[in-house]
Amino acid sequence: MRRRAKYDMPTIKLSALFLLLLASATGCTKYDPLYCDESMSCTDPARPYCDLAGEYPASAGVARTCIPSPFDAGMDGGGGSSADAGGRRDDARSPGDAAADCRWVALSKLAAVNSSDFEYPGSLDKGGLRLLFQRSGNVGPTGYFLASRDDPGQAFGGVDRIDALSDVDTPGLPEISSSGLEFFYANSDNSGIQSATRGSLAGSFGSPEPTGLVGGSPSLSGNGLAMYFVANDLTVRRATRTAIGQPWGTPETVLPTTGYLSVDVSADELGLLLVPNPLESPQDPILITTRSSVDESFGPLTPVNDELYVPEGVHTFARWDGNQTQMVVGVDPVDSNTGTDLYYSTCQ
Repeated sequence: MRRRAKYDMPTIKLSALFLLLLASATGCTKYDPLYCDESMSCTDPARPYCDLAGEYPASAGVARTCIPSPFDAGMDGGGGSSADAGGRRDDARSPGDAAADCRWVALSKLAAVNSSDFEYPGSLDKGGLRLLFQRSGNVGPTGYFLASRDDPGQAFGGVDRIDALSDVDTPGLPEISSSGLEFFYANSDNSGIQSATRGSLAGSFGSPEPTGLVGGSPSLSGNGLAMYFVANDLTVRRATRTAIGQPWGTPETVLPTTGYLSVDVSADELGLLLVPNPLESPQDPILITTRSSVDESFGPLTPVNDELYVPEGVHTFARWDGNQTQMVVGVDPVDSNTGTDLYYSTCQ
């Protein structure tokens, strides 16, 4: 079985920087809300990335600071929505808003990404500027690729192969953490989810190692402490860990129903994007379910609107960005031997 916004960088207030310096000088154990390190993850979904070295402008040169994204962190303004010092965007949608109010525009092919081989969607970063995807087949180079663009209103342009991770024996759907330092993929035989890490964005990923989680379609929460995936019985599971780098705990089933091909969790864990199985017709809906807190159960499954219907193909996998306002969908052609293509939609 085959599985599966441009950032407005807020300026850190001087008071936040002062608190960081004060904590360092006094030994105070009460950290600034923007502080993070190797053992303390960023918990604000709007600032999920820990800039350990202080190398991005969004951290104002202060190491161990939570920032919105490692991608295009120096961009300021440029037509996007503003964000305050707490990282809250004035156009941010909660998963409930996306499910109730969002209307997705008709799917369009990602021409620069698709080939005559099979493409499967992976992570779409919070601004929709970087798309990680998998390509498999017999025509061109296969493996993991990163497509990029300078603005969410533009088409994806450059596509670069991630050579360090593209030569594994049994590659599967990819997922990269918001920090950019952890990479996950599911073995194509569904034997288990693998992970690889690197010390910095400029470094190379090490050899993949098993996570102990068995299934496919791995999807990571914004803080990196929860992993959602589709188990081999086609149920959606959730596993957690106490800190980045620590082992994963025993998975729990998060939905009462079974029969899913892919799952993607919102950064705050309040929304799930699902593609059901079996795929008996092109009209099988993509589904969204939400909850108001991580301590509650997910609510009813809500089909997305009909604009995502693709008459020439069948939905296979779907991923959304951290704001739940952009979506990439894998579509299998019904009457063709060509490979799965990637399609794109935005929330209006």
